[in-house]
Amino acid sequence: MENALRYRFPVLRVLFLVCVVIPVVAGVFYAVTSDAKLYKSYAQFAIEDRSQQATTALGGLMTAVGLSSGEPKSIFTVEKFLQSPNALKGLEDGVGFATHYRAPHGDWALALKSDANGDERISYFRTHVSPRVSTKEQIITLEVWAFDPVVAQAIAADLLTLSEQFLNGINTRALEDQVKFSERSVTEAQNRLLDARTKLTEWRNRNGSVDPMALVQVIQGLIGSLEADLVRVEADISIMEAASSPDRFAPKIRNLEDQRAVIMSQIEAARNRLASSSDGAVSEQIDEFERLMANVEFATENLSITMSSLEASRQNVLQQQKYLLLISSPSLPSDPAFPRPFFHGLVLLVGCLVLYGIMALLYVTIRDYQRI
Repeated sequence: MENALRYRFPVLRVLFLVCVVIPVVAGVFYAVTSDAKLYKSYAQFAIEDRSQQATTALGGLMTAVGLSSGEPKSIFTVEKFLQSPNALKGLEDGVGFATHYRAPHGDWALALKSDANGDERISYFRTHVSPRVSTKEQIITLEVWAFDPVVAQAIAADLLTLSEQFLNGINTRALEDQVKFSERSVTEAQNRLLDARTKLTEWRNRNGSVDPMALVQVIQGLIGSLEADLVRVEADISIMEAASSPDRFAPKIRNLEDQRAVIMSQIEAARNRLASSSDGAVSEQIDEFERLMANVEFATENLSITMSSLEASRQNVLQQQKYLLLISSPSLPSDPAFPRPFFHGLVLLVGCLVLYGIMALLYVTIRDYQRI
C-alpha cells in the first residue's frame, strides 16, 4: 500500500506542488485581486555643516588616494531618528500615521492592526519608512510606503520637517552646552571687575584723592619750591652776615633765620608725608592705591579674555551647526510599487524554485543514504 502511494504520488512531485505551484499561484492571485496597493515616495537629502564644507577638498583628496577622511556622525544620527518612536509620534501629531494604515485602507496582510501595541506600531512604522545611507556620497535616501500616493508624499515631507527640527534641537543643545560655561565665566569676570572698581571708588572717597601719584608730584613740586626759597633765604643771610657792619642787619637776619626754620620745617613735614609709615602717609596711600588699581586692571584683562573666549565658543558652535540640505523633494508616485503581479510573481517563482531545489536535494540525499 505504501509503495503504491509512493508510485502514484511521487515525493518530488508533491514537494514541487507544495513549494512552487501553490505559493506562486496564491501570490499571483493575491497580487492581481488585491485592492491594497502600496505607493512609494522617496526623497534625498544630506547633512552639512560649515566645518565640513571647509574640509571638502581635503576629504576628496584623501578619498582619491584610498584613505578615509571620516564620515560625519550626524548623518547616522538622523537615520536613527527617522526610525525612532519620536519620529512616529511626530507623524501621529501631523498626518495621523496609524489612521491611514489601519483598515479600510489596507487588507488583512498589509494593514496595521487596530489593537496593535507600541512595539507592533514601531515595527510596522519601520517597515513602511526606510532611510538608506550612502556613506560614499553622504546622502540619505528616504523611502515611504503608503496606500495613497498623496499620503506617501505628505509623510515623507513631514519626516523631512521633523529631521530638520531634530537637527535644530541638536544645534540648540550644542550652543547651550558649549557657550553656557563661557557665559558663566564672563559673568564672574564682570562681578570681579565691578567689585574691584567699587573698592577703588570707596578708597578715593575715603582719602579724598583720585590719584595719589598726582599728589606725590604736587608734594615734590612743593618741596622743590621750598628748597629754592631756602636757598634764597640762606643766601640773603650769608650776604648780610658777610657785610662790614652785620649788626645793623641783625633784625633782618633774625627774621630770615625764622623764615629758614619755617621753610626747613615745611620741607621736613612734606618729606615725612611722602616717606612716613603712618596711616595718612602718601607712601601708604600709593601702596594701597596701586594694589586696587592692579586688581582693576587684572579684572579688566580677565573680562576681555573671557569675552574673547565666549565669542570664540559661539563661532565654534556656529561652524559646527548642522543643517539639512534637500537634494530631491518627496516624489508623488503615479503607479503602485507593491504588489506588481508580473514582477513579484517572477521573484516569487525564482525563490520557490530555489527552495524546491534545496528540499529536493535533501530528499534525494536522504533517500540514497537509506538505500546504502
